[in-house]
Amino acid sequence: MAGFPLRPLQRIVTSLLIAATLSIAYLATRPSELTDTIARQALKGSAAEDGAPHERLSPREQEVFRLIVQRRTVSEIAAEIDLAQSTVSNHLRGIEAKLRARTLAEIISYAHRVGLVGPGDPGPR
Repeated sequence: MAGFPLRPLQRIVTSLLIAATLSIAYLATRPSELTDTIARQALKGSAAEDGAPHERLSPREQEVFRLIVQRRTVSEIAAEIDLAQSTVSNHLRGIEAKLRARTLAEIISYAHRVGLVGPGDPGPR
């Protein structure tokens, strides 16, 4: 490869591969540092998963969640908070994913199960 000019992107990729290889080789000489580095990276990925699932909802998702638990329809929520129905539906999909719920009934059940609403309550506390 020494006699052939590399394109800029190829140079960047090659540099990154060399840096990664050197980093791995360096860390391999210090097993505890390698373990700590891997653990830190794994924790970075799960940091967003700390806490109760409903605590990971964005402020807008929390608002939609509160209204869903009050048994409002998507169109009612859209009108109340001045969003398109498709946007409310997108927030609903985010809520379902974060709560690991497949239906509105599961979302409402979750709210009751974790004590966000009590019997006869219209919505989360």
